[in-house]
Amino acid sequence: MDYITKPGGVAKVLATIFGILVYIIGLWMGSVLGLDGTLWN
Repeated sequence: MDYITKPGGVAKVLATIFGILVYIIGLWMGSVLGLDGTLWN
C-alpha cells in the first residue's frame, strides 16, 4: 500500500473515508443480523 501513502494524499484521504464507511456499514449489518435471531422475534 505504499502507492497510497505518497505525498499529495488525495488517494489516502479517499481510501481512509472509504474504509471508515465500509466499517460503519459492516458494524450496522452485524448488529442487525445479530439481533435478528434474538431480540426481534
